[in-house]
Parts: sequence; C-alpha cells; structure tokens
Amino acid sequence: YAAPDWRPNLKTAILPFEMRMGATVSREPRVELYGSLRINYDTRSRGTTPLGPEIYFDNVVVPAFGIRAFPIKGVPWSVYAEIGGAYDLVFRQRSRWRLDFRAGTAYYREWNTASRCPRGVTFPFRFVADVYADANFFTRYDDNLIATARVRPGVRLLETAYSNIDLYLHLSGSVDSNRESFNNLIEIGPGLVFTPRTDLSIRFRVEGIYRMFIDGRRDWDPRLRVELFFRF
Repeated sequence: YAAPDWRPNLKTAILPFEMRMGATVSREPRVELYGSLRINYDTRSRGTTPLGPEIYFDNVVVPAFGIRAFPIKGVPWSVYAEIGGAYDLVFRQRSRWRLDFRAGTAYYREWNTASRCPRGVTFPFRFVADVYADANFFTRYDDNLIATARVRPGVRLLETAYSNIDLYLHLSGSVDSNRESFNNLIEIGPGLVFTPRTDLSIRFRVEGIYRMFIDGRRDWDPRLRVELFFRF
C-alpha cells in the first residue's frame, strides 16, 4: 500500500508506504502471520533548526512482525498486534531507534463501488459510499490510544468498463487518550476520486478538507493523493 500525498497549504509531499509478507495459517477464522515494513516521510521536516527539530509528519521506518485475525467470516473487521523497531528518518535529538509495539482493530466496507462494466461511457449518478474505523494502541507514542472514524457518501458521476469518477463528502474524526491537539479533530469537505483502471487498484483523489481541532484551531487542508493497493 502507498499513498503519496501533496498538501498545498504546507507545500509538503508525504509518502506513507506499507508492505506485508506472510502466510494465512488458518482459514476460519482467517489468521495471518507476517513481517511488515512501514515508511512515512515528508519533504519539509528538518532535524536541525535554530529552535531544534521541525517536524510536520512522522518521519520513520518501522520493520516489525505481526499477527492479524478476521474473527467473523464475511465481515471486513480485523484485530492485530505487531512488534518491531522504529527508526527516525529525521534526527529529533533522541535515540533514532525505539521499540515499537502496536495493537488494534480496524473495519472497512464499501457500497456500490464495484464497476458494472457498461459497454460505453455512462453517467449513472448512483449512490456510493465507504466507511472506515480503527482504534490502535502505540507504545512509541507514549502509550497512546488513537481512534479514528471516516465515512464518505457520494455519487458515481461517470463509469466505463475500465474506469470511474466519484464525487463524495468526506466526514471524519479522531480522538486519543493523550489529548494531543493534532489527534483530536473533526474533518469535513468535498472530494473527487478518479479510478483509471478498476483492475489495478490505483486511484487519484482531490479533497478540500475543513479541519476543526479540539483546541479551537480551524483551517483548510486541501489534499492531492495517489492511492495504490495490491494484494497477492
């Protein structure tokens, strides 16, 4: 999985990347054992400034081993636990290597997003939606529990046998147990996603997000993103 992201208001590019390789060791319930590699990097964070490190996003490499289970057959809900090490890509005046243990649960589901493979160009204007929620405990973030939820209802504007375009409303929120302001917010805004090839799991997404933080701050956060996901 990768989702290169450009934030015009920060003039910053972000690269989140995750790769897992392992095996399914049980079918019902489905249980997977794997090794993983996570990378998150942005183009603006710096480790040396007159005031110390300037960090915009988490710049880190995390190799780990984990286990993931899907307890209920046919329900896209999973629980997992991973242990590994986290290496800071930007020097933050501390040891670059830290123990990283994380555990949590996640749910994701889509409605009406599969292509109906029409013969030509169509404008179906049918309802589409997806929902995502997770809760994760991280030792690396001072034993923090972070929970997020997101729903994106919309309409399918255009559909062909190989591609589609959806217009949607992004609604999301997050909270954490440490009351960090950047983890406690509500987001709302329009989005447009273009899928050029439905068989390749590549999407181009544009969003204009209004953010409301728990500390009273408000801002607009436009986003340009390419999303890639492959499972073998």
